[in-house]
Amino acid sequence: MKGLSPVLVVGLALGGLLAGALTPASAQIYRWTDERGEVRFSQGIQSVPPQFRGGAVMMGPPSAPAPPAPAAPEPAAPSSTPAGGARIPFSTGQPSMV
Repeated sequence: MKGLSPVLVVGLALGGLLAGALTPASAQIYRWTDERGEVRFSQGIQSVPPQFRGGAVMMGPPSAPAPPAPAAPEPAAPSSTPAGGARIPFSTGQPSMV
């Protein structure tokens, strides 16, 4: 880089590092329909054929895996619940809705 000032060279290097750090970690997925009416998925808009880019729809970010299904509550042991009262089973550490 002969002829460039050292400040400019450092600025360009830092700008390149920052630009690389700000790019998304995963590419976007696009859904599009081909000429036969088949739905297709591509990673990045550049992977969609040019004639179909206008109708390509960007999908949402990848979702987190679904949480495991909650365990079935244990049947409540018979107890002496007063008349007009109710027994509400709950799982420790799980949200409770009443």
